[in-house]
Amino acid sequence: MIVTDFLVQLRREVKDVQNVGYTDLELIQFTNAAIQEVNLLLVKAKDPFMAADITISGGMAVPDDFLGPVGVVPVHVNGGLFVIDDGSATVSARYWKKLPYIAAMNDTMPLPDWYMPVISRAAAIYALNRNEYQIDQDKGLMSEIASLLESAYA
Repeated sequence: MIVTDFLVQLRREVKDVQNVGYTDLELIQFTNAAIQEVNLLLVKAKDPFMAADITISGGMAVPDDFLGPVGVVPVHVNGGLFVIDDGSATVSARYWKKLPYIAAMNDTMPLPDWYMPVISRAAAIYALNRNEYQIDQDKGLMSEIASLLESAYA
């Protein structure tokens, strides 16, 4: 999904279809906060979409999207570089990845479309909170969504 299309959906959710309550930049910032939150929820739930493959060599720079290894891997990080603990030349592993932020209206959302309702709900909570709307019910819904995500992969 393109950011432009996502923001149309988000504006409906925050009742700003006339584009007067929030700038595009504000909604992109709220969306990035939501992406980060959903990213961490998905990693906590061990969603396979959040894992990436890597072949690590000693002294290799840690990728920007690296959150941590999936499982036990004989490496550690020192000063932004991988150190292989068992003396191997390379280690194949999987790692939990951090999703990229969106910056422009023509960017592509970093998750498949089936995640968009969750991101939209979280972004709407951030947006509505700016205006001090009552968001307790929304926060409760996000808590339920987080529980559902966790139980889906348990």
